[in-house]
Amino acid sequence: MDVHGYLTDYSNDLVFGTDDPATVIDRYHAPGFDMTVDGRVWSRERLIAHAHPVRRNTVSAEVVVRRTLVTGRDFAAVHDLRATTRAGHEVNISVLSLGRIAEDGRIARINQTQLPEST
Repeated sequence: MDVHGYLTDYSNDLVFGTDDPATVIDRYHAPGFDMTVDGRVWSRERLIAHAHPVRRNTVSAEVVVRRTLVTGRDFAAVHDLRATTRAGHEVNISVLSLGRIAEDGRIARINQTQLPEST
């Protein structure tokens, strides 16, 4: 698994792709994956539901990966998400991700926490 590619490609495919969000999520995540964002568990169904309004309301987005570290199947990464909404709001979020890669190369577990420098 290319962690850098996951962070950039998954976000781009989910927000701007033409494939159904469920297809995109399944492409990048192993069956039964665990996702926690800022201490809240995100199910596959919650991600799918979240993708629809994000696709409608996002006009531009970029993920800038600052650092990645992969040891065996475990990884850590710091990245920034910069986005603009249809309403003109700018979103700048810095994220720390810790995770595990499944044997098939998809994400088995990911825990993401917004860093204090986010605006």
